[in-house]
Amino acid sequence: MSVFKLGILIPLKSKQVSGDWSLVQACLLRVLNAINNQTANSFECVVVGHEEPEDFKINEICKNTEFVVFDEFEPPDTNKYSGAELQLKYEFDRCSKIAKGMMTLNSKGISHWFALDADDLLRSDFVATVESLKHASAIVLDKGYFYFERYNIVNTTSEFSSYCGSSCVVSSQINNVPVDLDSFAFKTTFFGSVSHVRVKEKLTSDNIDFIIPEDRLVMYVRGTGENISQYYVAGWFAKLKQYIKMRIKRIIFSKNEFRIFGFNVP
Repeated sequence: MSVFKLGILIPLKSKQVSGDWSLVQACLLRVLNAINNQTANSFECVVVGHEEPEDFKINEICKNTEFVVFDEFEPPDTNKYSGAELQLKYEFDRCSKIAKGMMTLNSKGISHWFALDADDLLRSDFVATVESLKHASAIVLDKGYFYFERYNIVNTTSEFSSYCGSSCVVSSQINNVPVDLDSFAFKTTFFGSVSHVRVKEKLTSDNIDFIIPEDRLVMYVRGTGENISQYYVAGWFAKLKQYIKMRIKRIIFSKNEFRIFGFNVP
């Protein structure tokens, strides 16, 4: 049986396009804490960004993790693009950074790959659970949590992959790692070629076996002000509807539950 090693790929939003760089760094720090708290060490992690965080050193915060500078393409031009067109630019930026992360880790014996946005969190047994399911070609994370940080409200969801890109682990057998990073390289990777919304449909149509874990292993932190997905909820009515739904679905989340997702809770 092949040796399991998970490659965790974190694309970091550029300082040039962030509304609050300190907030972006704070979100990443929490992600790194969640990774550092993993009960299993069978992973390698890379953060890929235009600028390295200034408030901390990544390799001092998180085990098995390095930072890689992304200078092949400029950040999305928020003065030139807006709306759906800007969203596409963000996706190109994100997926190209993921592709470079793959190229960085490719020599480290990675058996499975996971793209993790820099504002999403992992339960402390995420890597251990994925390792126990390594026989599957893909693991789709449909059960998870939404955390609305502004209101300190947690919801559960059984449709996590419909909302969040940090929702699929794939084996090396179904993922291509680019040799060169050009403007089309990201499309040759699994994460760049398949939208997270359609990943189950794609896996099924290609007769690729996948598992949906029963455990809620991932948390999507929403409403930080730096989420790329914030462009999808526009207008006062849509925001009001989301707020009401969030309040209705609120669950009790203990301090210990927050801790195992990387929160620094006293």
